[in-house]
Amino acid sequence: MKGVPVAVVVVLVAGLGLEHRVAADDPAAALVGGWTLNRGLSSQAPDRAAGAGGGATRGGRVRGGFGRGGFGGGGRRGGFGGVGVPAVDPQEAARARAALRDLAEAPEHLTIVQADQLLVLTAQDGRATRLSPDGRPISDEASGLQRTTRWDEGKLVSVITGPGGLKVTESYEVDSERHQLRVTLVSADERRPLNLVRVYDADPR
Repeated sequence: MKGVPVAVVVVLVAGLGLEHRVAADDPAAALVGGWTLNRGLSSQAPDRAAGAGGGATRGGRVRGGFGRGGFGGGGRRGGFGGVGVPAVDPQEAARARAALRDLAEAPEHLTIVQADQLLVLTAQDGRATRLSPDGRPISDEASGLQRTTRWDEGKLVSVITGPGGLKVTESYEVDSERHQLRVTLVSADERRPLNLVRVYDADPR
């Protein structure tokens, strides 16, 4: 930098270093912004992929299609209700099905903002999800779900538990080169199998 005072160069370099340290110290900053679902790169929700035959509807969308894996019916399935094994509570099973369907239904658009120690994810229909990356559980009384969230090697991982023993792991990871947000949902429960990948493109800024 010929002709640039040494003091100015030092300030510029120090500023760049500070910027990188801030980004490293605050990985949540990469998540903040608007994101639009890329359907071509994303998994289909089970109800849509299966044709959603016979399900109830809400908001013009067919609700159902989780019959395989123990979500299609209530009562006693998958060995429950046998001798010495407690039967499934029909109400809890219904709440678990509804919660899983809502989790599996990908928002077309997400707006993510950082508020104090929380990340708030708002879908295009106004539904908001709060995540506390410090591991503090956050409960949603309406759905009966509880989320416990932590950072894991640059990836935000949220463990979701709910009625009927529901447990789903949801993770968020930003690909800075492609300007994309990758969201995965996994449940290893054979009664409620789930393995979805959603890819969101960053909105123009």
